[in-house]
Amino acid sequence: MRTPLLEISNLTKQFGGVTAVNKVNFNVFPNEIIAVIGPNGAGKTTLINMITSIVQTSQGEIKFSGESITGRKTHEVAKRGITRTFQNLQIFNDMTVVENVMVGFHTRTKSGFFSGGFGFSSARKDNKIAYEKAIEALGLVGLKDRKDELAMNLPYGLQRLVEIARSIVMEPNLVLLDEPMAGLNQKESIELVRIILRLRKRGYTFLFVEHDMEMVMGISDRIIVIENGVKIAEGTPEEIQRDPVVIAAYLGEEIIPHA
Repeated sequence: MRTPLLEISNLTKQFGGVTAVNKVNFNVFPNEIIAVIGPNGAGKTTLINMITSIVQTSQGEIKFSGESITGRKTHEVAKRGITRTFQNLQIFNDMTVVENVMVGFHTRTKSGFFSGGFGFSSARKDNKIAYEKAIEALGLVGLKDRKDELAMNLPYGLQRLVEIARSIVMEPNLVLLDEPMAGLNQKESIELVRIILRLRKRGYTFLFVEHDMEMVMGISDRIIVIENGVKIAEGTPEEIQRDPVVIAAYLGEEIIPHA
């Protein structure tokens, strides 16, 4: 029997009198690609924020690699091997591409990104390792040749890939993606799907929120459906496409990708 990498048990978040997420349960197993879908305002991003401790839970438990991480600080969750991207780009415009990715390494080391300039041997060593890891991560997303360009000068779709590279630079056990297809054109979306599948072959596990149903149905092992903060369905893409409860939740919207 497989052991879950991530275990979500009765996860609940209340903001005042509003319950944004209500007793949600699911597991993520190693090397899976799991999508979370639902109408706007369903509680999907709140769920991701609770897993990464950006938002604290009201009740319920989050276990990662068998250990409870409920209530842990955000940097502690990251050090345990969970990284994420955001719906809105989090790019340092005045840094180069490789420097942006190096930031993802230094958030999990004792020395900060800027401390290398003060001549501390430990910081210089960390910077050297960070650079090498960043170059490797950029190679995995196809941006190695653009490492020295300012991140702000890249097209939007490539900036998304910089974020992906930064999220994998420390070889995390789980990567959370919040609407990774947002703002991408069809060509960019297809390339991102290829990159995620390539990373899965290297052992990465993904949990992502997305509205692009073609991407969701084409890449996911399982899909979690949330409506009004409640999980209403879970299954393979084929099962979700046929589920009348899911179809009703989308108010007749097309959830089956066009051929």
